[in-house]
Amino acid sequence: MSAGAALDASSIPDVGSLVRLLDGMPLALELAAARVPDLGLPMVLAELQARVDARVVRGERVVRSDLVEIVVAWAWSALAPLDASALVACAHRGAGVVTAQGLGAEGVDV
Repeated sequence: MSAGAALDASSIPDVGSLVRLLDGMPLALELAAARVPDLGLPMVLAELQARVDARVVRGERVVRSDLVEIVVAWAWSALAPLDASALVACAHRGAGVVTAQGLGAEGVDV
C-alpha cells in the first residue's frame, strides 16, 4: 500500500499488527493513524516497530506506558520546526492562544 492509499480488506493484517503493537491504546492509535495518509500503513507500522525494537535491543523492558511515549516522540519528530515551536509555546503559556504570527512567522496562514 502506498502513502495516501485508502485502507481496504488487504490492510487488515497491518491494522491488526499496529493495534497489537500499540496495545490498543486510543491516543497512540490516533497519532499513528494521523500519519497513514502521508506515509502509508506499512511504513507507519515499520517505523513504530523499529522504535519499539530499538528499546528492546538496548535491553529496556517496554511497558504499556512506554508505547505512548514512543508514539508521541515519533509524531513530534515529524513536526515542522514552526509547528513544534507553537506547541512548546502553548505548553509554556497554558491556556493562552499562540499563533504563528505571534511567534514571529509573518505571512504564515494558520
